[in-house]
Amino acid sequence: DYNARAGVEILLRYLTEYAAGEAGASRARSEDRLARTAYAIYHAGPKRGSERVGNPRTPARLRKIDDQFWQRYQYVRNGEDGRVRSCWGGS
Repeated sequence: DYNARAGVEILLRYLTEYAAGEAGASRARSEDRLARTAYAIYHAGPKRGSERVGNPRTPARLRKIDDQFWQRYQYVRNGEDGRVRSCWGGS
């Protein structure tokens, strides 16, 4: 529980302090774009993460991580939570 709450607090901070500005700076703002940017910032830190999303120079190994998140995000957004249940540590 503690780790989940702490992670959510960190993610919320990155979302409000960094992702919202980055996602809206040069591109149309959208919930999907905010989610992708916030995740990349959470994973790589504010500077590196905000530069990753949509950047063709992002290394393949990092794009793979971001693409895996994106796939799972879409499952949840589309109500297919069961497809990511194994990621939650339960059955």
